[in-house]
Amino acid sequence: MIATMSDLVELTKARALIDSAALSVRKAAGLSLGDIAGALNVDPSTVWRWERGERIPRNAAVAISYAQLLRDLIEGMR
Repeated sequence: MIATMSDLVELTKARALIDSAALSVRKAAGLSLGDIAGALNVDPSTVWRWERGERIPRNAAVAISYAQLLRDLIEGMR
């Protein structure tokens, strides 16, 4: 559940990052769908759908966690 306006902004940023970078970041990091899914406690097919823009993470906490993971991976590849 979104508690504040800043939470809503963070969720929007998270979903945009997931939609634009998730697949390329995961592949560049050498991680499998299962690796990401396990870290987020979701099914690998769910991650697959997010990466391809078929779905967006509906759970705010999962979306924000996923976006943070992607940011950390991007930072680690620099």
